[in-house]
Amino acid sequence: MASPLADFQGDAIYVDTNVLVGLVDANSVYHLACASFFRRAVDPARPIQLFTATLTLDEVVFVLLQELVARDPYRIVRDRSQYLRDHPDVVRNAAARSHSHRQR
Repeated sequence: MASPLADFQGDAIYVDTNVLVGLVDANSVYHLACASFFRRAVDPARPIQLFTATLTLDEVVFVLLQELVARDPYRIVRDRSQYLRDHPDVVRNAAARSHSHRQR
């Protein structure tokens, strides 16, 4: 059984998709726990080394895109990956919005 992030006492950890999605997605039920963990990880008094993989980052983007189309204005509840495949404009628009937010 997995332990809560708040219980982690080590000095290094592999960060998997669900933790990164929880951090980035403010609507996630795990957002507060993940944000708190990342704040703790960068605390100079006791930093935690965070590791991940390129494939994990790829999965994070895919999961976030699926979550995006599950919400307004799309509300796709089934076959979200197929919807994304059939609507590349949605992916392009999401990338463009993300890019414009970073420039602010």
